[in-house]
Amino acid sequence: MTTMLRCRILIVTLTGLAGGVPAAHAGLFHLAVDVPANLGGNDVAPADVVASSDGVYVVEQTIGFPIGALARLPDGRWLVAPAEPALVAGGGLFYPRDLVAVDGAGTMSLYLDGAAAGIPPETAIDALAVDSDGIIALSFDIPTSVQGQEFGPSDIVVYLGGMFSPLFDGAGEGVPGYANLTGLDATSAGPLMTFDVPSSLAATESLPGDLMLWEGAGAWSLFLRDAAWPAAAHLRDFVLPAAAGTVPGGENATIPLTVEPAGGGRLLLSWSASCASGDIDYEIYEGVVGSFSDPLPIACSTFGLTSMVIAPAPGNTWYLVVPRNAAVEGSYGARSDGSERPASSSACLEQSLAPACD
Repeated sequence: MTTMLRCRILIVTLTGLAGGVPAAHAGLFHLAVDVPANLGGNDVAPADVVASSDGVYVVEQTIGFPIGALARLPDGRWLVAPAEPALVAGGGLFYPRDLVAVDGAGTMSLYLDGAAAGIPPETAIDALAVDSDGIIALSFDIPTSVQGQEFGPSDIVVYLGGMFSPLFDGAGEGVPGYANLTGLDATSAGPLMTFDVPSSLAATESLPGDLMLWEGAGAWSLFLRDAAWPAAAHLRDFVLPAAAGTVPGGENATIPLTVEPAGGGRLLLSWSASCASGDIDYEIYEGVVGSFSDPLPIACSTFGLTSMVIAPAPGNTWYLVVPRNAAVEGSYGARSDGSERPASSSACLEQSLAPACD
């Protein structure tokens, strides 16, 4: 017999089928630094994309040039502004006013031609963020005139459809004139920023390496500080993981999570695509009937497919599918009382939940 709990979790008993088959960590983000530095005991360089989780730092990828600004595109590629003019393999020449897309294999392509967009040659892009729709927000390193508009080094500018538009007035929100915004990303509570020098933001003191939350109307608070951050190093930029969604259930599911025999004692699981457009892959978890918590992963990727053949464990088992993007996993679905099912203690990835989109 096969019983379905919502759409994401299946209980499979051998009598009915032939054969046998974190909570989020606040410190999870990626970053780059302006000088060689030792972070948490690991040496990192200005060309490194560094993963940070609760003060543990690991080099995830090395780009072919020092990083001046860093973001992640919805398709998982890094979006980078060089910190200095960079000649890369294949003859490409990129400038600090350009944006370059870099995939996991290190393949690079020009994403935004700064000269064609009207950015002056002496200006560098030194803070960058990209939303789930691919819209770019950025900041310049010096006072800059572009398309007839004046922007300061603590301003945030949106680039959309070939046009620059003001988004955030740093001076108007209490950023001192001596401070340069060097890192940018967004949370549901508001934008996060980092600055190149110690700065007084209203009643809150900011140090290089701090992530500061702008709460609106000139109000700021400290979001994240590593007390061991080296005084000589500045954040070049940082990227929070894009939250992942859920596999739709009930009437919203084109294909509810289903199971059928696949021959040879195997099972075919099929499900609907995630409700979050940035989710590019799926994970499959397995548990034992009678214990509906802490399932174990049996596949941390389905290569983006919405079906997979698995070999089940002996006995009566249940399954759930969790969507993921390039950095984090999403929802495990809801319990019968509507509360969020907790992540596995052996999760494939850190968990970060997008607003409900089921």
